[in-house]
Order: sequence, then C-alpha cells, then structure tokens
Amino acid sequence: MSLLALVQPSEAEIVYTPVDEIIGRQGTYKLDLNNDGIDDFIIEERPSRDSFASIQQLFARIPTGNFVKCASSECISTNSDVAAAIPLGARIGPGERGWIPYLAWMAFEELAKRGTVLYTHPWVNVTDRYLGLEFQINGETHYGWARLTVRFLPGPPEERTWEARLTGYAYETTADTAINAGQTEGDADKASLDRNSVPGFSGASGALTVEAPAVAEPAPLGALALGAGGLVLWRRTNSEGNQPGN
Repeated sequence: MSLLALVQPSEAEIVYTPVDEIIGRQGTYKLDLNNDGIDDFIIEERPSRDSFASIQQLFARIPTGNFVKCASSECISTNSDVAAAIPLGARIGPGERGWIPYLAWMAFEELAKRGTVLYTHPWVNVTDRYLGLEFQINGETHYGWARLTVRFLPGPPEERTWEARLTGYAYETTADTAINAGQTEGDADKASLDRNSVPGFSGASGALTVEAPAVAEPAPLGALALGAGGLVLWRRTNSEGNQPGN
C-alpha cells in the first residue's frame, strides 16, 4: 500500500510525495504529480512473445501535452525514444533539449529461443535514478521528477519481469521553473536534495557511484516502437548481416 505524505505547500515552492510502489510483471502505475485526479504519466511493465523470443518491456506512456526527458539531447523519433535515467542533482527544466512526447522506453529484455539474453536502455539495473518530467497544470508548464530503482528478475518466460520500485516524486509549483532531480524544497539554485536511500551520494554535485550494468547493443528504436513485430523484422535482417539503421 502507498504511504502518501505531502509536504505542506504553503511556503514551499516544491510539493514532494514519498511513496513505496512496486511495478512488476504486467504492472501499471498512474503517476499524478499534483494529486488533482489527472494521470500525468503512466509507468508500465509489459511482456510479449513471438516465435523467436520472449520479451519484457518497461516504459512510460505520456498523455498529450506532457513530456519525459530523453536520454539524448537529439531524440531520434518524434513519438517515442529512450528515457534518461537522471542522476541526483541534475537540472530538469526549461531551455533543455530532448523531450519525448508519447512513449518513453526505460528498459528492454529479450530471451531468445537459442538461449541468448539481450538487455538494453539506461534503466537496466539502476538504483535511485530519476525520470525528468514536464507536464501541464491549467495550461501552464511545470517540471518534476520521479525516483525509481529498477531490477530485472529472471525465470521462465511466464515469470520474467522488470521490477521498478517508485520511491517518490515531486514537482515545482511555479510554472516554467526548473527543479533538480531529488530536490524536495527550495529553488533549483539552493536545492535541498533528498539523500534518503541514495547509496554512493558524494557532495553537492549530486554525483552517484553506481555500478554500470552490462548493456548489449540495442535494437533500433524504430523496431522497438513497432513492438514484437518490429523486433522480428530486425532479428531476421540482422541474421542476414544487414542491420537497419535508426
């Protein structure tokens, strides 16, 4: 069960909501940053299977008008791309390039029938990283973050899953104003960062010491956006020695 405890917004410019939610196999979490009853973002874990492999996907769906920070300042697709796994203290706000408007991929796993395993995307096996969020309140643009720890749980195809643990989210109540990842009060220039359960934190720079996971070369984003059908086409083309570009 969620443990919701809002910081009183009377003097603070930031509203922080601590939670403890697990998003597992076929799980969905509807993220309402300002608790107004409107789903601002939807985090989902979805399996799929085809004749070549079983697939597990973790991603965020983005309602019209909202955006998730991209892993690159130059997003490849206008509709879907890879979400950044932002470290503690990083700025999230106006003037930055690279935002995803529809579907943000977080982590992807494929178990091939021949026994090989593929993991891709920045959210593979990370601790306390942040989704950068841009959303609308009454037609005005606001910025926020959601903190997640992501792990892959292996097993037979019917049990394999990404486990995403959401441990808090926050947003800046002043429109068009930046927030830092992990910031729970104050302004972005004098941020108070939430250091709870953030192993490896060092200094005001917000640097994190996180063991980087082994990441195989990802499938093209166009193939991922098409789902299992796109991956089938990519694998067949790959086996012929002619991998399509993005």
